[in-house]
Amino acid sequence: MASTSNDRSNSQETLVDDTQFQFRFSDDNPVNTTIRGPDGRVLYRVNTSFSDGTVTQVERNDGEPIAALHWSDMGFDKIAVGTDKPVRMGKLLHSGAFFSETVSFKDSLGRKYEWKGNRPGLTLQLYALDTPGSPIAAFTKSRPDTSTGRRSTAYLTVLGRGQEILDLVVWSFCFLEKQRRNADGGFGLGLSGSTMTQNYQG
Repeated sequence: MASTSNDRSNSQETLVDDTQFQFRFSDDNPVNTTIRGPDGRVLYRVNTSFSDGTVTQVERNDGEPIAALHWSDMGFDKIAVGTDKPVRMGKLLHSGAFFSETVSFKDSLGRKYEWKGNRPGLTLQLYALDTPGSPIAAFTKSRPDTSTGRRSTAYLTVLGRGQEILDLVVWSFCFLEKQRRNADGGFGLGLSGSTMTQNYQG
């Protein structure tokens, strides 16, 4: 299901809430979390270290590297995909015009995708531009569950084409959500050390 290949404004349209397409986060924190597949197995681990700069690693459960984000205090984050050398984030994830809420990328077959909602207060949704219509991936935040008194877990719903490029969907989401939350006040990033300090409440 997973692939290591590279890959419109925000819509209120949401994906079908079907558990067979949900990839759940152990913590609603895009830089420190574990991601489980629809069958409950751990598929990805996302960890941020501070020993040699600030680096967020996305790995498969067996430790295989998917991508790493090298944070910059100046806003010039770099991404290393797999074992490649880090390159400027903008070389892989292309932001729209000034004040745009979209970020685009291509997969290894040259197909183009676009994340919408890349602004404070919005929610990220991914579209395949050659098959416009419903999103192929969308994030659902952690929320209070009134029936249990607990918080529901955050999850990505990933359909069809999105599952063909799952690695790319996961790391691009985590890295963009990190930037989006930074712009929204840093909620849920847990930056005071190597562990999460709070859940995102937005």
